[in-house]
Amino acid sequence: MIAVTILVNRDIWFVQTPTQVSAPFMAPTLSRSATRRLLYSRQFSAVRALAVLGSEPELYFLSRRHSVTVISTPTG
Repeated sequence: MIAVTILVNRDIWFVQTPTQVSAPFMAPTLSRSATRRLLYSRQFSAVRALAVLGSEPELYFLSRRHSVTVISTPTG
């Protein structure tokens, strides 16, 4: 069963880049201009944290920055 899954999705696993794989899923939620701005900030900014109004976790991932706020949850 695993071999069939890998065979059917071999392009995703072995050919495409992570950007190509995630593009169909990310495109509806994140505009290209926002992506360009984040990539620019990642390249030319020394800031280590990012503040985002709203809930868009992919912004942190794309900019390779940590959130300014930290949410701690009880681990009871």
